[in-house]
Amino acid sequence: MTDDTTPLRARRYDTAEWTLTSQKDRTDPWSEITVFAVVEDDAGAIMRVPAFWDGGRTWKVRVSTKATGRFRLRTECSDTEDRGLHGQTATLEVGVGGDDKNVLLQRGPIELRPGGGSLQHADGTPFHWFADTWWMLTSERVAWPDDFQRLIDHRVEQGFTVAQIVVGFPPDTTPFDGRDANAGGSPWLPDYRSINPTHFQAVDRRLKAMIDRGLVPCILGGWGYHALFMGTDRFIAHWRYLVARYAAWPVIWCLAGEGAMPYYLSADPAGDTERLRAIWPEIARESARSIPTGGH
Repeated sequence: MTDDTTPLRARRYDTAEWTLTSQKDRTDPWSEITVFAVVEDDAGAIMRVPAFWDGGRTWKVRVSTKATGRFRLRTECSDTEDRGLHGQTATLEVGVGGDDKNVLLQRGPIELRPGGGSLQHADGTPFHWFADTWWMLTSERVAWPDDFQRLIDHRVEQGFTVAQIVVGFPPDTTPFDGRDANAGGSPWLPDYRSINPTHFQAVDRRLKAMIDRGLVPCILGGWGYHALFMGTDRFIAHWRYLVARYAAWPVIWCLAGEGAMPYYLSADPAGDTERLRAIWPEIARESARSIPTGGH
């Protein structure tokens, strides 16, 4: 819990993290409630940032801004009686400066150039997309930390700027077969009964290591056919979680890999393809709605 007497602090383009503690135990917190932080500057510009559940009674808000100055934060929880999550306030002080060795702190995250058609950093510097594919590297396929860090170092030395990485259920897997797991387990608990924050705590370390070297994670929410295993509501909930956890970081979003491709051993591949094509518009629409927008 933070109040106005102990401000959060960050540099422009970097991330401040605010920890909140719920007053209630819940079976499936991510599905039972929603929590947001309203971020406002002195001019009244407002950004509404989703919080994410991080296990137990812990929720967190991550905020980054392109602007410097002092910002006011207040929380809104769908359970207004949970005073640990609703009506909390804090201030955020954002200063200039950054790590001159890290292009993402120097120039900011990646965005479309005005008019579209190409990419740039937040400060207008053109960005060249040169990407590697790391579909399963939030799992233990590459050991953390030594092998993963060695891979980052090698790709940066080769001039890569992006690594496309699945944060969820990757290709070639069936639900909960173990190949999606890392030190924190699988992304969801069996039967998708609840998202598993410890999995994403381990993912944090890998994505942060990439960002610290200036390598941009392009996050895929899963491989397309997993949407049929999970169901539309759970896949949307999964995407909402990714946005809440990582939207303050300099990442790029990609909805899924091979969205209309059925599972390789499907008994009805043609039918699965049609079902996938039918559900993706809703998933895309609801996932995009969860991405914060505002004036900061």
